[in-house]
Amino acid sequence: MKFCVAQNFSVGDADYNQNNAYCFTCPLTAEGKRQTLTLTLGKVGELHGGADGETRNSYYTIPASDLLIFDLRHGTILARNK
Repeated sequence: MKFCVAQNFSVGDADYNQNNAYCFTCPLTAEGKRQTLTLTLGKVGELHGGADGETRNSYYTIPASDLLIFDLRHGTILARNK
């Protein structure tokens, strides 16, 4: 699972048009490579954002839950049951 925002935006000195997407997903590996992580039910996970290919190809596997919280201010994600 990941979610993306597709519009014109800038990151540092790089400008991106609508053909690019800024995505929020799991963090990259220590080497800066994509990965797929499983989010643990009831445990806060780190939310990473970026527009590069490795970030766009990283995914969280979300457990069955009835509530999914994205906290963009703090860069966290939480799946839980009420």
